[in-house]
Amino acid sequence: SLPDISQSFQGFGGEPVESIERGRARQWVRDRLDKSESSLDGEADLEGFIRELDPTVERTFDFVHIEEPHIPWSHYPAGYKYAQGGEDFRNFFDENSWFAEQYMTDRGRQAHLLEVGFADELLGRVMRRLKREGRWDDTLFVVTADHGGSTVSGLPRRDADPATVGTIGMVPLFIKEPGQRKGRTVSRPTCNTEIVPMMARALEAPLDWKAGECDREKVVIDNGTGSVVGVPFDRAIAQRDTYVDELAGLFGGGTGWDGVLKLGRNKDLIGRPTSSLGPAPAASGESARPDLGRSLGVTWRPGVKLNPVLRQRGVLNGVEPGRQLAVAVGGRISAVGESYEDNGRTRYSILLPEAALKRGFNRISLYSVGAGSLSELWSSADH
Repeated sequence: SLPDISQSFQGFGGEPVESIERGRARQWVRDRLDKSESSLDGEADLEGFIRELDPTVERTFDFVHIEEPHIPWSHYPAGYKYAQGGEDFRNFFDENSWFAEQYMTDRGRQAHLLEVGFADELLGRVMRRLKREGRWDDTLFVVTADHGGSTVSGLPRRDADPATVGTIGMVPLFIKEPGQRKGRTVSRPTCNTEIVPMMARALEAPLDWKAGECDREKVVIDNGTGSVVGVPFDRAIAQRDTYVDELAGLFGGGTGWDGVLKLGRNKDLIGRPTSSLGPAPAASGESARPDLGRSLGVTWRPGVKLNPVLRQRGVLNGVEPGRQLAVAVGGRISAVGESYEDNGRTRYSILLPEAALKRGFNRISLYSVGAGSLSELWSSADH
């Protein structure tokens, strides 16, 4: 139980700062990174897992840990990527906590939900493979997660805290038993320590140890460091429901992913032609400088995985944080957002729906939104 020395060289001699298990987990990730393996690329790990599934073996145990929907959040549910990294949020969190103000917190929740959609797409690839090979009916199929996450400014984003157990401690658990034809929802409290014993029972396999107890009254989490966190189950459920209500308030309560791309105070403008709002001259010195040039920043390439045009991002000059913005494609407003301060600069980062783009070059404009008017900050037609 030596201390982790990847960030500092201290902590020897006293009580260990983390569990032996967490230290081993850190070393495993470090070893994979040193070997240039794709330990943080969920799609690459998933595709490798699928390639190694062997339909010729009668009884197998196949396991894979997919880093999805893990930061960096950069995917759409269909699989398109708009960036190679998570530049939008790197200055708003550290190893422990989330620091963003409200708009970038909302923007982070948007990106995370889209990444959840991508995780669902990856899950579907495994299911389709098993069904195609005729093995789905005989398979015990289990899907879960090691932890949830929190995006409450000033609170831990991964380690459980009494105020965030409802988001960090609540993880998905899907189980399909061999021969099962119909699904059902089990709403009673369940511990992830019960998963392996349940699998053993379903497969009529021996379990060589005594299964741990599960407290049905409390949600108990061992973060690996510090004291164990536990809160009453009802309070954890209330925290979870509050978070779900917040997401519904941001993106609507419907299913599907279209609503997740409608973020901002002026979402009622989405779909309107820019000509329906009065033009207003930009104030002196106000302009925008996109991060990408004219080719990548405005070109839609269906079928190509990396499409930076999906994220309109750049630096604003002469514009204060909190300014309401709109992005138009082909003269029609497709998305709205807000300027924000990041490391001493005012920036914008707005995601576009795929349906708003046409193949090849797109006429894209960024506007500042006033009372019933738009003032242009940048347009691809001018460059």
